[in-house]
Amino acid sequence: MFLVATTFFAQNKSIHLNAGETNNQLLQAGGFDTSQVNWSFETWVKFDAFEGNGIDEAHFVDFWEGNAGMSCQLYVKPGNQLLTTAGNGYSFGISGETALEINTWYHIAMVIDGDASTATVYLNGEVEAEGASNENQLQVSPRILDSLVIGHFRGLAYDADWYAAKAYFDEVRFWSKALTEAEIKANMNNAITSGEGLVAVWNFDDADNFAKDATGNGHDLFSGGRVSSADLSDDAPTLTDVVEQPGAPTQFTLSQNYPNPFNPSTVINFAIANESNVTLNIYNALGQKVAELVNGNMSAGNYKASFDATNLSSGIYFYRLSAGDFVSIKKMMLLK
Repeated sequence: MFLVATTFFAQNKSIHLNAGETNNQLLQAGGFDTSQVNWSFETWVKFDAFEGNGIDEAHFVDFWEGNAGMSCQLYVKPGNQLLTTAGNGYSFGISGETALEINTWYHIAMVIDGDASTATVYLNGEVEAEGASNENQLQVSPRILDSLVIGHFRGLAYDADWYAAKAYFDEVRFWSKALTEAEIKANMNNAITSGEGLVAVWNFDDADNFAKDATGNGHDLFSGGRVSSADLSDDAPTLTDVVEQPGAPTQFTLSQNYPNPFNPSTVINFAIANESNVTLNIYNALGQKVAELVNGNMSAGNYKASFDATNLSSGIYFYRLSAGDFVSIKKMMLLK
């Protein structure tokens, strides 16, 4: 079973598409660079309904190059398998093997490598489907989007039936590069707002500004009245807030958390001297792991990880950083 990080953030929310209002089917963003060859998309998604029989396509993301009338879709077909396709002259034609279940959060990523004319879909950090473009047009004529449509669900009746599926979305991200499997795994369980090639992030955490790109790059979502802050939900995957800090460290370090003692949240700073596989875990006094804040490959840099112990009892806890051959353990106290 796939487990997400076990820290707790009260402000973490998702957007519920097709929650019941008329035409409540999509969010859209525009203004992206249409000359890009390599790009990636990732999100957390949970389907809570596949409506009735005869579902044709439950697109949960469409990438449009409007001037050329081109699109690339990532969608679910009957049987709930994950597929990707493209139209008007080229196609990837790749299909996953996992049947998606309702009421289950999945991390799904789609990576387009235009240099190699390949597409790869990842499910929970593992390769779900991969293949080459049939006509290699990604390299000859780059197919990056000028707009991104999220939650484009439809049935066989198309416009007459926008309720082919209902789903929650959280942490929708767009990158101007082809992410590697290691990069996806490193960031998958983290709430991030910066990183090399990160163009846009929508985390839906702010009810007053739920459609704003959290990176500050200006790619705000618009919905034409189809969704609003009323469609925000506390049903969201648990994500660890890990933020890279400026500076180039020369050695591995793990700092004392601050504040300490804390109630209920605290911040842990650490430095990675060179690219390493990094884990940062929290343990109780019995040596039982109670939270996993970081688990993946990370580049050299200074980082801070937020830890919220709302669901834990008062007492002594230990946090352990492992990065390559470097291991450090420090103690902290939760007082409620």
